Amino acid sequence: MINPNKPDYSTISIFNIIIISEAMVLLISTIWMAAVKLNLANSFHFNRYCLYYGISTGLLIAITSKILYVLGDKFNIRLFQSLKNIYADEIYNNFKKFSLNQIFMISLISGFCEEIFFRGVLQEEIGIIPCNLIFAFLHAPKFSFWLLFILTLLAGLLFSYLKIHLHSLWPPIIAHSLNNFISFLFLKYIVTIKKN
Repeated sequence: MINPNKPDYSTISIFNIIIISEAMVLLISTIWMAAVKLNLANSFHFNRYCLYYGISTGLLIAITSKILYVLGDKFNIRLFQSLKNIYADEIYNNFKKFSLNQIFMISLISGFCEEIFFRGVLQEEIGIIPCNLIFAFLHAPKFSFWLLFILTLLAGLLFSYLKIHLHSLWPPIIAHSLNNFISFLFLKYIVTIKKN
């Protein structure tokens, strides 16, 4: 159910806030890398496995979360209702109006910048578990988002596995970007929120 008391920010304002936020994440990553003399140059090799694992993991994460959303929506499975509530109360109004170009840009930029920070810098500095707990918390900051927190934590752990297994940041970047892109498309073209 849509909350009529929540402001409906303009699409361009939300878009700009997201792009600026991601640019800040990349700036923080760059400063941190310089401060601790962390060189990520070896983390950017690319081969077909990077592409295959990135795409398959991104699809797995996106499809799983969408199945859980549908289960909560269509079959009223209480366990999964929180995903529907997050879409309805927190995301729908502000993201439904994005153009396909904006969706693509946000997905690509957020996947790249966040993976540089979380898997490239933070994971190297504080370890896999603390890194992914922070990743999940920043994506699901409210207690009522507990299911999103768990899904994001698991996604982050998969991203970490990809980086470690393939010795490259490209697979988690691809997986993260693809998951974001599918999620935004799902929100734009499939999710419908009934108004009272």
